[in-house]
Amino acid sequence: MKAITRQFVYLRPDLFVVFDQVTAAKAEYPKTWLLHSIEEPPVEGNRFIIKHGEGQLFGYTLLPAKARIEKVGGPGKEFWVAGKNYPVSANAEAGAWRIEVAPPSAREIDFFLHVLYAADEGASPPDEVRLLTEGLKPGEVACGIEVGGKRYVAMFQTQDQPGGGVLIEEADTGTDLFAGALATTVSE
Repeated sequence: MKAITRQFVYLRPDLFVVFDQVTAAKAEYPKTWLLHSIEEPPVEGNRFIIKHGEGQLFGYTLLPAKARIEKVGGPGKEFWVAGKNYPVSANAEAGAWRIEVAPPSAREIDFFLHVLYAADEGASPPDEVRLLTEGLKPGEVACGIEVGGKRYVAMFQTQDQPGGGVLIEEADTGTDLFAGALATTVSE
């Protein structure tokens, strides 16, 4: 690996946007985004749902385009890695499944963009989750989410230093509630 950058945006009260930029030393080096779960996650197109107890997590893969999205796990494959299933832990909360997202072809640089929406059991998914393509400058990636009467936009830089911004507005009126830049440094 040459470089890995993860930008994690938390949008109160229950939205998360994860943007990963992965630069490999060689294009052939496989890159896979993982998310573990206890229960088997249904996958439909670019959407998956992780349920457990009284909660659920709606997940959306927006990048890479045409990603391969697979679920791995279940009896005999609870801890499946590189063709081998490792012994199951005695921990009742151990994840027996995972979502694996991979680019459709080998490239030196890959972008992974995921939206995660945490909700109570039985809640509806967001009204809209999509990759935004209009009005962006070269080197920008953005997604739009509409849920709970609000519209959220998260934008990320793909060139030079990490950066980007967030916009939150009322969905019905377009009134701006918040606009700001993402942090560009790591602090303790």
